[in-house]
Amino acid sequence: MARNFYFGKDANIVTGSANFASLIATGFASYGLSSAQSTAFGVLNSALQGTYSAAINPSTRSPVAIEAKDIAIRNMRASAINLSKIIYSTATVTDAQLVGL
Repeated sequence: MARNFYFGKDANIVTGSANFASLIATGFASYGLSSAQSTAFGVLNSALQGTYSAAINPSTRSPVAIEAKDIAIRNMRASAINLSKIIYSTATVTDAQLVGL
């Protein structure tokens, strides 16, 4: 069975976070989320995208950039887990929606 996007290689985590953020940004209500929850995750995702880019770019890669990326992943993961619990417990969310996330 596949694991959630927030576990695995950094590149997969970052891509999964962007997908999750885009899906809940436009359809937050259909997932049982509020606009504020969607926006808060979007902020975490934006931070993750920026810190990941800095951590993999040879001209900006440094121990500080790598640590910032690791912190951004941890923050995003904590939020994604909480939101996933809400989404999973929402009766109107279909299996197809869950798989899409």
